[in-house]
Amino acid sequence: MEKQQVRMKIENAVMRITIDHPETKNGLDWMGLEQLADCYQRLIDDESIRVGVVTAAGDYFYTGGRFDPKAPGEQTAATMSSARTPPTAGPSSARGAGGR
Repeated sequence: MEKQQVRMKIENAVMRITIDHPETKNGLDWMGLEQLADCYQRLIDDESIRVGVVTAAGDYFYTGGRFDPKAPGEQTAATMSSARTPPTAGPSSARGAGGR
């Protein structure tokens, strides 16, 4: 089982997300990015959480993704992300867009 690269703690309606992979200067692989995405999804879905704080262990906040194309599954994931077509331009539906 691989080390948990992202930790989450909820206390008093505050979610604290900690990127915890200091041995790689907090660079995350696909698993770590998935862990981070799961935290963000919980923050979005759980209405009892009022605030989200993102922090990191060690001396670095985040130094980017670390991908090894020789590692099982990562070559496929990298190929898939580069093969995606960009979305077409259209009206923004993001929250905070003035309620329009």
